[in-house]
Amino acid sequence: MLCRQDVLASRLAFPCCERCGLCPAQASDCPDCIALVPAFEKVIAACDYAFPADQLIRQFKQQHRFQHSRALAALIAQSLQGAMPEWWGQAWLVPIPASRQALLRRGFNPAVELARGVQVHLGARVRTDILLRSRETGAERVQKRLQRSQRLQAAGQAFVCRQNLAQAHIVLVDDVMTTGATLHAAASVLRQAGAKTVWGVVAARTPYHVR
Repeated sequence: MLCRQDVLASRLAFPCCERCGLCPAQASDCPDCIALVPAFEKVIAACDYAFPADQLIRQFKQQHRFQHSRALAALIAQSLQGAMPEWWGQAWLVPIPASRQALLRRGFNPAVELARGVQVHLGARVRTDILLRSRETGAERVQKRLQRSQRLQAAGQAFVCRQNLAQAHIVLVDDVMTTGATLHAAASVLRQAGAKTVWGVVAARTPYHVR
């Protein structure tokens, strides 16, 4: 049986980037932040996307094991507690919108379920109306197969925000962060809409050496 220590173990093995949360296998500089200066201030990741956490996430997303969603949300909340900003009481939790193809395949958006779980533990209001998907190109639909540079390009036009977010504090929520391209693209759109602060929280961060 898996325990909390098993899921968190790999995240504790190496120092992680204070901005994007990448554990770069003891690299002196963060390769993701060098490749692309993020539009977000900070990302909190509960664990690495490696065994056994990757199994929990796959079972949650592919087999509808929603008890895993609750466990992952609790881990996110625990990770956030050590870095809670003073503006948290006014923050909005904004799930990364799923593509139409993913919604048809799964029947739900994993990021929404995680956001609702974080809300239970830490408060803040879940807003699914702020960030929307724009047009979907073929590259966006198969992003898992893309190289790092291709991911950055594909995510660039993926989102739209039609609201005035002046002075808003936004916390983006997603299940897995790989290169940070998706969160960067979403944060860029929210910044353009006037958001004062944009953080990200994810269940898992893909270690650099696994890519």
